[in-house]
Amino acid sequence: MYIMHLTIPVAFFVTFSSICCYRMDLHTIRTTKPDSPYYRPPPLQVQVLAIQDQNKVISWEFNDNSAKPNLTKHNKIAAVTDGKTVTKITLYEDITTKIQLGQNYMIRNYTLTGQSPPYYITITKSTQFFRAAPVTITEALIQEGEALLNPHSAISPLAVCGDTVNFITVEGEVTEVSAVKKVSKGREAMPLKNITLQENTTQVVLCLWREAAVQDVRLGSHVKVSHLKSRKSSYGLQLHSTTFTMFEEIKTSTDEMAEVVGVMETDTPGILQLLMANNEVCQIEAEKWWPFDAQLDKGPVHVHVCKEGKQIVSLHHV
Repeated sequence: MYIMHLTIPVAFFVTFSSICCYRMDLHTIRTTKPDSPYYRPPPLQVQVLAIQDQNKVISWEFNDNSAKPNLTKHNKIAAVTDGKTVTKITLYEDITTKIQLGQNYMIRNYTLTGQSPPYYITITKSTQFFRAAPVTITEALIQEGEALLNPHSAISPLAVCGDTVNFITVEGEVTEVSAVKKVSKGREAMPLKNITLQENTTQVVLCLWREAAVQDVRLGSHVKVSHLKSRKSSYGLQLHSTTFTMFEEIKTSTDEMAEVVGVMETDTPGILQLLMANNEVCQIEAEKWWPFDAQLDKGPVHVHVCKEGKQIVSLHHV
């Protein structure tokens, strides 16, 4: 009786193992907890559904209650799919040219980050992008990819803005603007500015972080602010900016007769506040008020004003 011994090359197992790894889909990769700290996720076949620029300030220069970017990284974000699910990846400045919109790739040597599933697909300098066979996609996947990079932000009245965990857009009059503060988180320092927005009788504080903190927001202006997240703190309900937050100033020009009964300096050089006979307070550039200032010593000053929100852009003698 003869017993045949087969010697199977180690390469066979490596090849077979690799084939099995190729079958692991995006959802499984992101939701499976690694069984070892040395775990290397398998190659991932994807198509690029959408891609756009995403600049990020990584260091700031702080000076006199203000901040400005010191060093900015010009990154890109992309939505990719394996034909079943969609996820977002970030391409840092030195590797932004490695992928193109609509192309198919086999991604190798990426890492998984995060404390628990679903993990993030993280691209590093060691990550390789091999041109690969097409991934079958649907219109629904394309729309999901677009929404991932440009999420919807529903308009919400300030009175009920704390009733959702999704992105919201609010608008109202800016009644308070704080100076820019330097806030440290770990080894990173970033700017923070708080503004108070009022709509009808409701007032809510907006905490503007990073790039949003250096937006020019004028006291008395009427603004619309998008992609905010509501949070409850010991100070009450607050709305916090995100990387998607955008500002739009809404012009609300009015022409009217007014009676100025008082003037006061502000913390901003060159800006004054005028108190009207109807108890309204408006802002004006100091140089526009000086021709009328001496008249206030004799009594209320009657003027014709043009305003944008609470900002006086011009005034004339009656």
